[in-house]
Amino acid sequence: AKPHFNPFSSDGRFVLVPDKGLDRIFVFRYEAGRLTPAEPPFVATRETAGPRHLACHPSRPWVYCVNELDSTVTAYDYRADSGELRPRQIVSALPDSYTGNSRAAGIQIDAGGRFLYASNRGSDSIALLRIDPDNGRLAFVEAVS
Repeated sequence: AKPHFNPFSSDGRFVLVPDKGLDRIFVFRYEAGRLTPAEPPFVATRETAGPRHLACHPSRPWVYCVNELDSTVTAYDYRADSGELRPRQIVSALPDSYTGNSRAAGIQIDAGGRFLYASNRGSDSIALLRIDPDNGRLAFVEAVS
């Protein structure tokens, strides 16, 4: 319905397609230049979250998706054999003191895999979240204007 982004997984075996209209992330196996639905073919996100963009951790089996409509980031475990994404955590990309309207947009992980950045339109900020190196869980650090 409304895919905005379709990156390859970090191992190049799958194409991941967040769809903010259907609240799903579709997973396609990529082999010999062809795409086929993975099994399972998608993971459902929280209703009305609006998954927009995602980032794969550079060295660990974790994928992070920024959800546009509720300004959150969902952490997923990634199974390299099947492409399956298993949700494990949802964190706000806004400080708990922010009460206005906002929409998240972009997401990026630093090259060392220690920090995640998510942009917010409305609060006009970049959220900084720390990635736990042992389990991939996120901790909100701050939002910078």
